[in-house]
Amino acid sequence: MKEKKFVRFVSVIVILITIIIAMAMLISTPLNDDNVIKIGAILPLTGPASYPGEQVKNGMLLAIDDINSQGGVHGTKLKLIIEDSRTNANDGVKAFNKLEDRDDVDVIVSMLSSVSMAVAPLAKEEKISLLGIVVSAPSFTQNEWTFRYYPTAVDEVLPIIKVLEKLNIEKLGVLYLNDDFGYSVYKTFQDWLYKNQSKVGAKYVIGEKFNIGDSDFKTQIIKLINEDVDAIYVVGFNSHILNAIRQIKELNFDGVILGPSTLSLPTTLKQLDYVNNIYFTAPIIYKDELLLSQETRDFNSKYERKYGVRSNHYAANGYDAVKYIARSIESLDDKISRWKIRDMLESVQNHSGVFGNLKINRKLHEIKYPLYVARSKNGKIVYMGIDNGMGIDNG
Repeated sequence: MKEKKFVRFVSVIVILITIIIAMAMLISTPLNDDNVIKIGAILPLTGPASYPGEQVKNGMLLAIDDINSQGGVHGTKLKLIIEDSRTNANDGVKAFNKLEDRDDVDVIVSMLSSVSMAVAPLAKEEKISLLGIVVSAPSFTQNEWTFRYYPTAVDEVLPIIKVLEKLNIEKLGVLYLNDDFGYSVYKTFQDWLYKNQSKVGAKYVIGEKFNIGDSDFKTQIIKLINEDVDAIYVVGFNSHILNAIRQIKELNFDGVILGPSTLSLPTTLKQLDYVNNIYFTAPIIYKDELLLSQETRDFNSKYERKYGVRSNHYAANGYDAVKYIARSIESLDDKISRWKIRDMLESVQNHSGVFGNLKINRKLHEIKYPLYVARSKNGKIVYMGIDNGMGIDNG
């Protein structure tokens, strides 16, 4: 009798050990046959958008280091393969094809509206998830393989609408880059003010466009001044905005100057220290360090240690994009596939990262960090207390 009990006991122990070993093997089994998860990135490392491109690259590499130093995802390391879009759609398409045909990546991150809109149909055709960052064109996420982690043109414009109301702006001039990003911002202003003329101060929107290689905007600015605009909103890449604002001041325009969240970059504001009260949108991460979340402070600290400079929202966007992808893949318990990655990206409901705890619109494939109204003062950012439910007081 005792022998039978002993045998049963031993049998139970053997079964338990077998289960534990099997579970350990499952946990440690690589998600890919080559023991690496390949993330492709199409970034503008040359051309007018090279500055934000470098910042995004730095953020992504920092996230890869963080994740791999902790063992990767289920024991599988991440590998970042970067291709330069050269800030134009044609080269962006070539970069996509390289990542697809040569590198056989598992997921792709793309940057800029013009580039991402060009490669979105290819992502659908090849059935690979495409995560857009620094992509504001609203229509980007209109296929089932595209995702966005960035505010849209609408998110850029709505806080500024409140500024127009507050300052009683009746005629708005928009100097915009003639691409998907610039035009979507201009069109959003037009549509919103047309639909809400009785509710907002601005009654007219006059647009003047420029091309990506332009640096002289005086002809367009003079046209807007001759139209007696009360304010000029400038939208384009960092170099465009800096040149345009300098030329606006040289032409003695005494109205209000406005712009997108590009203006919240500390390096950009420093170069505009000769102009106060430029109104723009800004994410929360430039708030006083003591008021930021622990996760944001940790990111800022790690970024400065690694690169020797202060972080910014482009670097944070790149960092969080990789973290979001890794978190989605963590939910997989067997070999990954493109369909599984897409489903996992779609299933995540919330993302806690550098920009805070963000709710994901799973239906629209959107993660959007909030933007707040801010203005420039002596080359620094001042968050506004405009009562629009989005502004914050800087104390």
